[in-house]
Amino acid sequence: MGFIKKLLSSAGEKAAIGDAEKVLAVVRSLGPRELGDLRAAATMALAFMAIDGKSEGDPTFATALKHMQSRQNVPSAVSGRISMLSMRMQHLQKQANASTSPLNQRIASGMPIWIMSLRALTCVAVLPHARQMWALLELGDASTASDILDAATAQLTGHPLTDAISALRDLGTPEIFVPV
Repeated sequence: MGFIKKLLSSAGEKAAIGDAEKVLAVVRSLGPRELGDLRAAATMALAFMAIDGKSEGDPTFATALKHMQSRQNVPSAVSGRISMLSMRMQHLQKQANASTSPLNQRIASGMPIWIMSLRALTCVAVLPHARQMWALLELGDASTASDILDAATAQLTGHPLTDAISALRDLGTPEIFVPV
């Protein structure tokens, strides 16, 4: 049994690294305004996931964020839940991407940032890729990101996403992805 578990673990790690390299290649290709747009999309995806977690009664995303901010190791019990959440996020990304709503499209484009970030919590081999990705996002044009978030919150007056975006827009790079 140990051999099969190790083989599956190795295959999963290779897939996670491959996905991280693809996301990082896209992020590297973006200019400052596009990075600002992506940063806004990541904030919207974060707000969406915060609301989704509350509505589903699942604290996993909030727990993962706490681990990202505190640089704490993730216990194995939490690691499994984070892996399941990553798969759920991929499903939600596909749904949002299939929508004709520009807001949903933007949320879908921000989801890979958080999917890679979650994977970096559970797979140390993804951590360097996530750190590079967040360093590049820091180079994004802040006024572009701010303008996009302002327009989204103005469009969503009274929607729960508005409050979540407002609360999370200044979060910044999670501490675990800031080089020490």
